[in-house]
Amino acid sequence: MNSLTLRVLNDSDGLPRFDQSGTRGPVFDTLIDRFDLHYLARKYWKRLLILPTLCAALALTLALLQQPLYESTSVILVDPSYDKIIQFENVDSGNRSDMEALKSLEIAIVSDSVLLRVLHRMNLLDDPGFLPKDLAKEGVSEVKILNYLREKRIETSLLPETRLIRIRVYDPVPERARDIAAALSSEFEVYLAEQRRDEVRQVRQSLEKQAEMARQVALDSEKALRGFRETHPEFPVEQDHDFFSSRLTQLGQQLNDASGMRMELESQAKALEELDPTESPIEIIKVAGYNDMPHVSVLLDSLAANRAELSAIENAYTPQHPTYQAAKAKVDRTEAELQELAKRIQAAISADFLKQKNREELLRNEVETAKSSLVESKSLSSEFRALLQQSERDWATHQALQNKISESAVATELTSQIATLVSEPMVPYKRAKPSLLLYLVIGVMLGGLIASGGIVGSVIAGLPFSDSNQLRQHSGLPVIADWSESKKVPNPQQSTALLQYLGGNRDKTIQISAPSLNGIGESVAQKVALLAAENGRRTLLILIKSDDNDDCRIHPAGHANLFTMKVPADLVRKHERFQMGLEQLKNDFDNIFVEAGSSEDPELVDLLSVYSDQDVVVVGKGKSRKQVVEDRIHRLTRSSHKPIALMMVDSI
Repeated sequence: MNSLTLRVLNDSDGLPRFDQSGTRGPVFDTLIDRFDLHYLARKYWKRLLILPTLCAALALTLALLQQPLYESTSVILVDPSYDKIIQFENVDSGNRSDMEALKSLEIAIVSDSVLLRVLHRMNLLDDPGFLPKDLAKEGVSEVKILNYLREKRIETSLLPETRLIRIRVYDPVPERARDIAAALSSEFEVYLAEQRRDEVRQVRQSLEKQAEMARQVALDSEKALRGFRETHPEFPVEQDHDFFSSRLTQLGQQLNDASGMRMELESQAKALEELDPTESPIEIIKVAGYNDMPHVSVLLDSLAANRAELSAIENAYTPQHPTYQAAKAKVDRTEAELQELAKRIQAAISADFLKQKNREELLRNEVETAKSSLVESKSLSSEFRALLQQSERDWATHQALQNKISESAVATELTSQIATLVSEPMVPYKRAKPSLLLYLVIGVMLGGLIASGGIVGSVIAGLPFSDSNQLRQHSGLPVIADWSESKKVPNPQQSTALLQYLGGNRDKTIQISAPSLNGIGESVAQKVALLAAENGRRTLLILIKSDDNDDCRIHPAGHANLFTMKVPADLVRKHERFQMGLEQLKNDFDNIFVEAGSSEDPELVDLLSVYSDQDVVVVGKGKSRKQVVEDRIHRLTRSSHKPIALMMVDSI
């Protein structure tokens, strides 16, 4: 026996009372809960503390061993009219946004030409300590040096929602960082001024060529206009065409009205062709729209009245009666009148359709004739006006180019400052690169990732149960005891409550299994059996062994009421023999505890559960993984509906 103590759980532990009638089925929840978090924190707190600290210290050491770089910053304000200053002809400025143009200036600051100006002006290529050793040696190309400066030593950024461009320069020497930032700003201003002068010169040359070409085109246009006048001396230039236009408009309106009327009559005529005047006179009248006319409406009302009168007489007189025949004659006369009217309507609409069709064709011919007359009368006038307008446009283009040439001559004499230095660079007083804070954060994060690797592995492999409350919440089954490390002996009240749950007056055979806990189940079974014996119950502890020893004799176990018996697993599989022996033992003992030993054979555990009145699953605190316990309980609940209880024990 070990020195651990069996502690009975009660309401103060947040667990259910010992009542077999309240046993519930398993309702497992595999999500990580607060008990798992506490378990992981207790198990891995040293790793979570030490590894990030070591990685942070290593990162800081690495940062301190690198060459420090100092940052000097200057800010340049770009003139709002910079686009007109550089491209004063304003040819393509409207096709790009203001932000795109500012971005192009930001990139121009670190262009090859500006950087080479600064390098040669300050003689930085011969300055020791400016470049790293791999770039300071002879034979290194300027392209490689410029790329290094743009990547590591010089940064430009456009401040959001402003026209300010910030220039950052990093250098091992603080004073040199300040000088480079100042030189870069001034050389950029010189570069922009030169760009403007080159632009003015190129644009003026282009404008002069364009003006000469425009003058020649204007002369050719005047020559063509003069030739037209000589060819048609009698043509009235100011001829008025309003009459032809109004006439054509009037004919077009009449043609549209005639077409609409023809389409309407055509649709009515086609609809009426499908109707028989003798069969559907009323339908013909409705389709033709004559039903609202006074005399037609009177005729339709008379037909309805006569039919109603005939319908009333039919029930009172026979068809041979004079009264019936008189009413029938009225209906026939009215229907005959409607049929005759329907025939006339069909004929009238067909005639109107043909008449309207002929009228539409005549109007279409008149419109075509009017169009030809108008086009013929306007042809020469349009040609003359086109030549006149072309000549005026060509001379206007030539004059506009002459004005641009004059403006460029004036703009050349003006001086405009495109970029203004609003924040002069200063000598830095602290290192900027590498950032100690950044290295510290990266070190802590890297250490945290390494430390969390074991935690993730534990979660993937499966977390164990670490608390009796957690075990109860996950399984939905009663946790009847918590076996904690203590030298105290449970009091009689706790022992009585536990024994009342484990057997009572109804359940005598109890199986105790401990999945994946070799030796633990046997220890718990011996402890519980001894507790039952000490409380005056004649108790038998059956230990299932894997050997072939078929002794099966009962031996005293150090207490007057406690006996043990070792049974081989093969005997249990012989169902009838084991069952008969177990039934005989129930008559001799108050409680029988069956423990499968270290066997993990699920079929054997299921078989023992069939022979038992109750099942108890022992869960090792911090050892028994949830999935293993869940599988065991699922198998037990699937094989039978007997009560199942749980016991939690500390690692032994």
